[in-house]
Amino acid sequence: MSFPLRLKSTLGRPYNVSLDDVVPVKRVLQGLGYYAIPSYGITPYPDEPLFQGIERFQRDNNLRVDGIMKPGGPTESTLNHVFTRRFARDGGSRVNSQRLFSLFDRFSAADPEDDPRDGKCRATGTCENIY
Repeated sequence: MSFPLRLKSTLGRPYNVSLDDVVPVKRVLQGLGYYAIPSYGITPYPDEPLFQGIERFQRDNNLRVDGIMKPGGPTESTLNHVFTRRFARDGGSRVNSQRLFSLFDRFSAADPEDDPRDGKCRATGTCENIY
């Protein structure tokens, strides 16, 4: 099984990042409680809350705390593992991949302009009726 997050390039403060990587990482970190959406919303540009979220995730998962994620590296792999376990139907012993990828799509495609009260994931962090 492939995991939901596959970085195209290294994501970190000193790197030129692929903008295609930023929103998916923010969404997964948000879903796990490691990214608080700033007042300006979720943008496709790296921001300090993103790197702080990566660092908190690394700290909580006994990884090197440097705020850097590399394609196939330990932070990306652990993030995928934690995300998979968190949202697996039966507590992580067997992953329902259709449900997992559907949930990831909701995190990735949420529209911050939509009304957060209609029961779908939104950039406001409101995720209702997704289980």
